[in-house]
Amino acid sequence: AGKSTLISLLSGVARPSAGEIRIGGAPVAITSPLAARDAGIATVFQTLALVGDRDIAENLFLGREPLRFGFLLDRRRLYRETEAVFAQLRVSLPPLTTPVRALSGGQRQAIAVARTVLAGARIVILDEPTAALGVRETARVLDLVRRIRADGAAVLLVSHNMENVFEIADRAVILRLGRKVADRPIAELTRHDVVSLM
Repeated sequence: AGKSTLISLLSGVARPSAGEIRIGGAPVAITSPLAARDAGIATVFQTLALVGDRDIAENLFLGREPLRFGFLLDRRRLYRETEAVFAQLRVSLPPLTTPVRALSGGQRQAIAVARTVLAGARIVILDEPTAALGVRETARVLDLVRRIRADGAAVLLVSHNMENVFEIADRAVILRLGRKVADRPIAELTRHDVVSLM
């Protein structure tokens, strides 16, 4: 359909061969993942990009660790700011020193999504965030998405799960064979409409 390519373009992993990307009506050049981050775009890929042997706080700050004297990891600040992010999102996790490999799929997803909050993203792209989760964990992730949206971020949810889409989306953009075939408010669509358009 083109969803993976679209995500790659918006996250700076790939460059478009034509067209332009606009944020707030203004064209932006997204030439790298760093340029996407600078434009306020954060992407949570299906792989989550977490390090299993690192703990929760270390994964949340991966790549932007707080330092003292410019080179020493500031562990106190790391854990204090991690607690603040999860408190803001009302997410409860095991102790922050728990290795990520010991967490459930939903807990790992919460860390990956929380990184977008830490980055101050204005646009959050979530690629199949509930694909491998059970019913309870899916509900928690969708609640987290609602909180991010309520805090003012735009959320682009890529999903094949129609129940999730109809529960949380404001609009549906449907791609087919690399082309946009629909872009309508979700209230104007039925599940049958969406499946037919796909």
